[in-house]
Amino acid sequence: MACLEEIKRKIEEYLEPVIRVGGFELIELALLPVKGGIILRLIINSPQGVSLKDCVDMNKKLSKLLDDTDFFQSSYTLEVSSPGLDRIIRTEKEYRCLKGKELVFKGKNGNITEGFLTEVKDGILTVETKQGCVNMRISDIESSKQKIKVSEAKK
Repeated sequence: MACLEEIKRKIEEYLEPVIRVGGFELIELALLPVKGGIILRLIINSPQGVSLKDCVDMNKKLSKLLDDTDFFQSSYTLEVSSPGLDRIIRTEKEYRCLKGKELVFKGKNGNITEGFLTEVKDGILTVETKQGCVNMRISDIESSKQKIKVSEAKK
């Protein structure tokens, strides 16, 4: 397992600058052993969102790069996707991609906060609620999700 984690770290270091230059943030990288090879699953995001075309284009670009490396001893399948609308947000990277969006936060103390994410810095989120601005530590959040309105989802 340590070997898989080391490969994962090296792949992330190798691909992350290319993903960033493409205008995206690498949110998650997973290596999944399957019969006959490995699935390399990447989740990318940006404040503007990620389209299907973005995923296809990034897949083609990253596949060419990976084909020139020796990360994999066997065959691999690359999957590039967006986080999805109902994904639970976990990291500062993910929050940065959601600046300006409306989120629902559940604190570890059980409190629910809804508002627009206006700032993300050093593990602190600034959220504009109906009652005013609130600062929240990411470490104090149990879970959070983007609030999606039906009219937004249809666009």
